[in-house]
Amino acid sequence: SINVRDDASFADWGFRLFQVAIMHEDQNKKANLLKESIEKLDKAIKINSCAKGEDGAYAQHVMAHAWFFSFMLEKDDTTAEAHLNKMKRAIRQGMIVDSTNGEMEQLEASLGTVYEQRKQAQEQLARLEGKSEEEKRAELMKMSIDMHNQALMQKRQEVAMAGPVQRKPLLIELAGILLECALLQTKRKEGISLLKEAADAGKEATDPREPELYLRSLFLQTLIYSALSYAELDRGAVATHQKASQECFEKLCSSPEGQGARAELEGQRMQMVERYKGWKAQMLDPTDGGKPTGKAPEPSTASRGAAAPPSTAPAGPGAGAGGGSAGGGGGLTCSCPHL
Repeated sequence: SINVRDDASFADWGFRLFQVAIMHEDQNKKANLLKESIEKLDKAIKINSCAKGEDGAYAQHVMAHAWFFSFMLEKDDTTAEAHLNKMKRAIRQGMIVDSTNGEMEQLEASLGTVYEQRKQAQEQLARLEGKSEEEKRAELMKMSIDMHNQALMQKRQEVAMAGPVQRKPLLIELAGILLECALLQTKRKEGISLLKEAADAGKEATDPREPELYLRSLFLQTLIYSALSYAELDRGAVATHQKASQECFEKLCSSPEGQGARAELEGQRMQMVERYKGWKAQMLDPTDGGKPTGKAPEPSTASRGAAAPPSTAPAGPGAGAGGGSAGGGGGLTCSCPHL
């Protein structure tokens, strides 16, 4: 039951509805779930402007993402503009409730591209109308690949042009996008190549003198080396990558910020492992070194039916682990509130 005076309960309820919404493939149901999510988040904020759920996600932050998706899905331009204005307000309020989290700043910086993103999303949705489930899956996969490739090209350019201060955060975002792109590959060698580039980017960004970036890079490297262990066929390479993944994870969990979060971090890591298993089973044929099996990998949840948000596509809009989807943001996030 929900305590009508419990802001955390409403914040958590709104976040769960939002998670269901972004994974739903029926656009009408998605829109209705987003509306319900916003209503619950609004109740939480009215009780406490700094409300956040059990996982540490601020209601204002989730609200900004919910309005973004509502803006993307809305066909009427006037209504969409109203959604966008509410998203901007949620961003401003999100900056007030948590000035240390750069997620809202990233969202605000990406506002200049949202009209083009909405146009592309509406075109994508139009292409899905009247198609069979198999045709929709193929079209969604193509959209997802196109989105991630576009984001990858943009992030590589940003890294190349960045100064010393901006380079490390951008490298972490690049590593996250490379990981997502690798998981969409149908050929083993191409996937491994992207993962190795991601590992290099993550290592370059690792600097113990910058605690926040250090933790984010360690979490990403944990995921990247784990993915490599599932992609490789050589037993020696598999063992090497498994060891590297575990070493990064232990460093993360032994840090002051990570010591009380091992169980949550392990849970997030295992969610990705299940994804790697599905990727390997569907995409990689060990008998011929990577010939596609004819099955397509699952599109990332951020790309099911609409473009990804311009910042992290919440697996929990808490502390982003970096990168992942079109618009310069991430399908990969670390939602642990301790980090």
